[in-house]
Amino acid sequence: MVVTDEIAGALFEAAGDHRVEKIRFPIGPWTLDRFLGDLDGLALLEIELEQEDQELPDPPAGVDVLREVTDDKRFVSGRLAALGPKERRKLVRKAYEEVEE
Repeated sequence: MVVTDEIAGALFEAAGDHRVEKIRFPIGPWTLDRFLGDLDGLALLEIELEQEDQELPDPPAGVDVLREVTDDKRFVSGRLAALGPKERRKLVRKAYEEVEE
């Protein structure tokens, strides 16, 4: 599906402050999302597997995977977009505090 400039503009307007900004880096079969704005500091590495039982390839060199968040609903794009600015910053702090514990 092609999203025209007109449709994209309408979608951005409808989203208001509930947008997630990120830079996406394709790294081999992986995609690294580095979030911006109120979610600055959050980075998620993802991969689409062809089958559930497919072996996970090693993460890209230089990328440390801190934990698995596949089933953690806090990191779903729709959930992130629904959060207010303070909630977003709190989520980022808490996510890294949980890793340090």
